[in-house]
Amino acid sequence: MMPHSIGGCLAIAINIYVFILLLDVILSYVTLTGKISSFHPLVQNIRKMTSPVLDPIRKILPPYRTGNLDFSSFIAMFVLQMIASRLWGR
Repeated sequence: MMPHSIGGCLAIAINIYVFILLLDVILSYVTLTGKISSFHPLVQNIRKMTSPVLDPIRKILPPYRTGNLDFSSFIAMFVLQMIASRLWGR
């Protein structure tokens, strides 16, 4: 289904960004296992793209309040998906 409005195009852009957030979550687990360095250019670029959205959420809900688990990516994905669904018109 092709978007026929600016809202539809924005919804697609939001969905792409949600995919980037998911990639950031996966890369954070992979760097913890030591399979890839956190200094790898891919990891650094993904973090640069996701930090503007995740950092404000982390300030509101720091990991020490959630048992050292970082839920910021999941909160951002949920909110962005809600916005995208409104823009798409579903």
